[in-house]
Amino acid sequence: MKSLSIIFLFPLLNLFYTNKKENKESKIIGEDIFVEYRYISPSNDGVISLILKKDRTYTYLLSNHLQRFSSGGKWEIKKDTLTLNSFIQKNSLPVKVKADSIKTSSEYLRIDWVKNTAGDIVKDAEILINGDTSKSCMPTFDSDCKIKVGELMQLKVRLSNNVTSKWQNIKSSRINHIEITLDVPFALDSYIFYDKEKFILVGNKLYGTEQLKNKTRLLTRNTKYFLTKVR
Repeated sequence: MKSLSIIFLFPLLNLFYTNKKENKESKIIGEDIFVEYRYISPSNDGVISLILKKDRTYTYLLSNHLQRFSSGGKWEIKKDTLTLNSFIQKNSLPVKVKADSIKTSSEYLRIDWVKNTAGDIVKDAEILINGDTSKSCMPTFDSDCKIKVGELMQLKVRLSNNVTSKWQNIKSSRINHIEITLDVPFALDSYIFYDKEKFILVGNKLYGTEQLKNKTRLLTRNTKYFLTKVR
């Protein structure tokens, strides 16, 4: 009978320590949050969440059965105004450019397909050339990027949603191979860019500054409801 009691005791102890660990982890996650605002659609098929963390960073998520948008960056509150700045800005897309010389008989520069850090091809990436935004080519179409070796002095990456990098200098005229990497691990077509975006705190609700009077502006481009503080 004693051995049977010990057998039953082990699962109970394991359950106790597992719950204790989970509660500790939940507490740590909760302690990291300064405040959270949330909106749930009346039909429960859409959720918006804005979490302001104590380290002055935020995470934003909009999701429904059709799409999912997200953002992350820095936040600041002065009086009743919340300001958000996303980590990625529309005019400073983080890119890494590797320029080198390879053995080839071609007189043309080889530009590899643009990829992100996850290794995914960025199919809509186009390359702007030598400070001229009217001159561009798309590496996904091999015949499109016909640039002779020595003619490329600057390049800029532009995506279909008009997100661009800064101009990148190509220092050597002997470069004949370019490899470009977007320094992000995800697709940017579902990323929301905020540049000094301001919102007004009214009690436990959050409104966009432009349409505060009729309370129709939310933290997204299309929705028409306010966010409510939940914790």
